[in-house]
Amino acid sequence: MYEREGDGNASLFELKRLAECLMPGCQVRPAEARPFEHPERAAVLTWRGADIGRLFEMHPMLGVEGRAAVVDLDLAEVQRLDTRERRYQPLRRFPTSAFDLSVVADLRQPAGEIERRLVAAAGDGLVEIEFVRQYTGAPLPEDRKSVSYRLTVGASDRTLSSDEVSAIRNRAIEALRAAGYELRV
Repeated sequence: MYEREGDGNASLFELKRLAECLMPGCQVRPAEARPFEHPERAAVLTWRGADIGRLFEMHPMLGVEGRAAVVDLDLAEVQRLDTRERRYQPLRRFPTSAFDLSVVADLRQPAGEIERRLVAAAGDGLVEIEFVRQYTGAPLPEDRKSVSYRLTVGASDRTLSSDEVSAIRNRAIEALRAAGYELRV
């Protein structure tokens, strides 16, 4: 994926979303850059306990005008690990509720680590988590960023009450605060 302008984050996040569509639950962790990779924008993609590829931006010294992001996957390994049965899933009978949380973190903090903490804190009531946006700039300090997620919660057998939704939201907020994060609520 190629960007002429910007900081390259949009391309990297779009390729990460693509990887998550192919491999639900895959994780991205920072990695030592190879010679052709940007020294600050290289990561390993892990799925089901195996390293199955890399997500990176091309090194600026290669003479690429703009920013070129790449997702490199071992598709044979992806196919081997993909044991999901494709089954019809009926529409949900009961409505879900969604809320957004914005987490202030160190500029170099991987968004995937924050997301994993949110998933763990939300528990079984979590239906879906979606990365919404990342923001840097005033009023945040230069070394901080705000990462926003939309959490959708629900139950398969009933509509969650507003108290139940609030309890899940508060549990997520408290877990992140306990881990040292600041939230913009």
